[in-house]
Amino acid sequence: MNEALPEFTFLWLNYNEGFQIYYTFNELIKSDLSNSEIIIIDDNSVDDSEVILNELKNSYENFRLIKNDVHMGYKNSVIKGIDNSKGKYIISFTPGDFLTHDDFNILKEHSKDRDFIIGLNPIEFIYEKYIDILKRKIKSIKLFLNYGLKYSDLHSTVFVIRKDIFNKIKRDLHSEYISYDIINILLKSNYKVGQIILSSEKGVIIG
Repeated sequence: MNEALPEFTFLWLNYNEGFQIYYTFNELIKSDLSNSEIIIIDDNSVDDSEVILNELKNSYENFRLIKNDVHMGYKNSVIKGIDNSKGKYIISFTPGDFLTHDDFNILKEHSKDRDFIIGLNPIEFIYEKYIDILKRKIKSIKLFLNYGLKYSDLHSTVFVIRKDIFNKIKRDLHSEYISYDIINILLKSNYKVGQIILSSEKGVIIG
């Protein structure tokens, strides 16, 4: 009998964030992990990440740790992680996003609402700029590009995407600002792209 594949992959990208790993792991395992797998890509960290991750990797049955032999960078690590994933929906993040278990649940809950969702954590430096846009009641992420945002402002390490869609476009992802690239590619087609505000305004989706 074939083993059922998980519906969700939590893709955790780590590079020298050992100080944050315990917090992230504890929040993640408090979230709804039903029908899910956890993949951690460690991008050849030089801090104590490896020791901590080796300690934790047996704490959850569907936990996989993949270590890069050399530093590959964010974009290439994301692609490697998704290539090794089994889930239909990919929820990507880093420890530096300081996500809570509620945030993980929200991302999972809304994974089927759009073909791609970019997640914004309020601690990010661009938060006030986004909130200003939200107050203008803009309903489409397409309009974000008309409000003077910098190239990197639409990049977030928190995003949700269907694996089949990612596989169709990954050859066209050239920048480290991978979320920005994904948005621009998908907006040229009929895909549903949205943004979700995490933590302080749970479940708010634009687009």
